[in-house]
Formats: sequence, structure tokens, C-alpha cells
Amino acid sequence: MTEIGQHSAAVDATPQSRLEIQTLSEAEQRIAELDAQYAEQLERERVLEVENAALRRDVAVKVAYATALEQAAEERQTHIIWLQAHFDLERLRAERLSTELAAERARLSYRVARRAIAIVGRGSKPSRLRS
Repeated sequence: MTEIGQHSAAVDATPQSRLEIQTLSEAEQRIAELDAQYAEQLERERVLEVENAALRRDVAVKVAYATALEQAAEERQTHIIWLQAHFDLERLRAERLSTELAAERARLSYRVARRAIAIVGRGSKPSRLRS
């Protein structure tokens, strides 16, 4: 063996070099374990990001739906207010027409009664009603 080869073989044979080799092997194994843990952590974070994005979309859809419901409720309330006002106006119109109709009936009853009295007073039938 050459001098360098003997020296190298001597170094490899010492207990300290075996410890270094074992330590280096353990360090590489530990690095591999840490890399695997890091990869798992990154994957968990990616999954959490996807879940969070899905939840954000869910919330956005629910907020949009709630907003649409609120708008529909406001439109319905506005329509109900309009209907109530329209109903009130129609009720007033019906009351006015009822009053006018009652007045017209009273006027006609009065005219019929006057004609009946006039007919009875003259003793003949009238050819037509006069105002």
C-alpha cells in the first residue's frame, strides 16, 4: 500500500471516524426525516388553503343570497305599502261612489214620489216622467 492509502485506511479504522460516519449517516437520515416532515407540513398548508378558499366562496355565496333576500324583502315591503295606499284610495272612491249612489237613489225616490202624487192629484197616467 502507498503511504496515502495506509493513512486513509488508518483513519477509517479509528473509532472516531466510525463515529463521524455514523453521525454523518444519522444526520443525513435526520435531514431526510425533516424534509419529509416539511413536505407534509407544506401539503397540510395547501389543503388548508384550498379549504379556506372553499369556505370563503361559501361565505360569499351566502352573503350574496342574504343580500338578494333582503332586497326582495324590501321590494315586497314597498309593494305592500303601495298596495295599502291603493286600497285606501279605492276604499275612499267606493265610499264616495256609495254616497253618490245613495244620493241618486234618494233623488229618484223623491221624483218617483212626486210623480205619484202628481198622478194621483190629476187622476190620469203621465205619458212620461218629467224632471
